[in-house]
Amino acid sequence: MRLPDWAMLAGCFDPEPRVTPLDIDGAVEQNGCCLFLESKGPTGFPSSVLIRIFKVLAAQGHTAIIFWTATEGGSDVTAMVVFGLEGYNPEKRPASLDDLRTACATWWKAVYERAAAA
Repeated sequence: MRLPDWAMLAGCFDPEPRVTPLDIDGAVEQNGCCLFLESKGPTGFPSSVLIRIFKVLAAQGHTAIIFWTATEGGSDVTAMVVFGLEGYNPEKRPASLDDLRTACATWWKAVYERAAAA
């Protein structure tokens, strides 16, 4: 995957020159609600900025999931943290691929239930 050279936006965020965009690995939208997905390898960690962004998105009614895998880019999920989804605390906990799939399916169902209730 190739990311842009964000230096092209230098000066756009003055007076805070250290501000640069970050990437999110995946996003799904349905009925005006978004699910953001971020994958981390076995030694990866989310930045404090990413955590703040995911908390803001959750406060706006969206959901974000960070999940860790045992291998880089694998589906061998070992842990996850979920922001903004009923029934989940935003704390890192051990998890499996089935747990990640359940969280995604729970989000999808909740989006449809909210739309039907509106």
